[in-house]
Amino acid sequence: MRNPVSLLTLVLTLTAGLAAQSPVPVLYQPLRPVTVAPGGRAFTLTVHGTGLAAGATAFWNNRPLTTRVVSSSKLQAKVPASLIATATTGIVTVANAGSKVVSNPVLLPVTTPETAIHFNVASIGGVDLPQQVVTADFNRDGKMDFASTIAPGFRATTADAVVVGLSNGDGSFTQTTVPTGQCPIGIVAGDFNADGRQDMAVVLDGSAEVEIFVQTTAGGFRMASTAATGTTPGSVATGDFNRDGALDLAVTNNLANSVSILLGSNDGSFLPGQTLAPGSQPGPILVADLNRDNILDLVVGSGQNKISILPGNGDGTFGAAVNYSVGSFLRSFAVADLNGDGLLDLVASDGFANAEYVLLGNADGSLQNGVAYATGKDPLQVVIADLDGDGRLDLATANLFAGISILRGNGDGSFQAHTEHASTLSAVAVAAGDFDLDGKLDLVAPSVSNSIDVLTQ
Repeated sequence: MRNPVSLLTLVLTLTAGLAAQSPVPVLYQPLRPVTVAPGGRAFTLTVHGTGLAAGATAFWNNRPLTTRVVSSSKLQAKVPASLIATATTGIVTVANAGSKVVSNPVLLPVTTPETAIHFNVASIGGVDLPQQVVTADFNRDGKMDFASTIAPGFRATTADAVVVGLSNGDGSFTQTTVPTGQCPIGIVAGDFNADGRQDMAVVLDGSAEVEIFVQTTAGGFRMASTAATGTTPGSVATGDFNRDGALDLAVTNNLANSVSILLGSNDGSFLPGQTLAPGSQPGPILVADLNRDNILDLVVGSGQNKISILPGNGDGTFGAAVNYSVGSFLRSFAVADLNGDGLLDLVASDGFANAEYVLLGNADGSLQNGVAYATGKDPLQVVIADLDGDGRLDLATANLFAGISILRGNGDGSFQAHTEHASTLSAVAVAAGDFDLDGKLDLVAPSVSNSIDVLTQ
């Protein structure tokens, strides 16, 4: 059997030769401005992120913008008035020079503020036990689509699969089903073969591996490769951990008490990297540069109430964890600059405490003590978005026993009391997008009621 240390050394050596290439950028909320009014003048958009290199280009719904890179963490782009003439939402991404691999998308609503938030709910039925959900512009038409894993198991009336919903721009979707291996749980979108189109990495709990689905020229998906993980994998996150211009993966393995790092090759395949041991029963995972060194770090929830920050080394490996005790049972994370101080803050869902913990960031990358904000019963996932168009980031949580909770932001890192929406839903995940192109951000939420529910404003 090959020595695992030697194998890791070989992988790092092979990828080190590509290190001169610019990394794949990661973008953070909020954009500046956070929202703009329809019919306004041309404006300068400020984007914050990690891995922004000289010559990078920002895109608005796949249209390139005149871009000036200020630093590795900041760029500015000129948005012409024609793009904001009417209410809509811009999908902002960035690619470094010479690469087709774009960053994660960040949304900029073109809208006016709302005094109240109201949702209309439409259900997509016929899905058996949906799990996690991700939004991305899969077909590059300037509209946010979704993909949700479904794992029916022994109660199956349908097979294990990913349901892909391509937005029609009116709140409805054209659905396709992508068959997967056994028990798909986690999912993340990214361009894993460097062809300029968004692909999917799907975590299979039943076989302890990740399946990589890349897009075909016909707009469908085909399985390109598989990569082994530890026992009972669950959540997955993506980022360019070794800064070679190819997206990598980090997968939490619950019963193995580990995190698997898988290093991408820009051809849809992945090589095994470092195996991390952040703590017992790791669950949620997130990628962000918390200490502002232009290298991606990992945020891992483990031991039910522990947040572990693992600083990146920039070569695909990570350093020793810095741990924080928060809440009682952490289910998901989200990150953004919530108080406008230029530092990333963390939001953590606590399923037992029925709360979201907000941990404001410090300049050295450490986190302040968490402040709890009540939600509906058993929040499983949180998403950050400006849902009321007032220029301040809000929180939306998927609650297993109380539908969707909305916590409107005050702009200083604090939040107002939650309001409940679609309270009869049993939501297990949530993601945001403007699905009817009216400038107001909407939500998509898989439910254990065997549906994927679309909440449009």
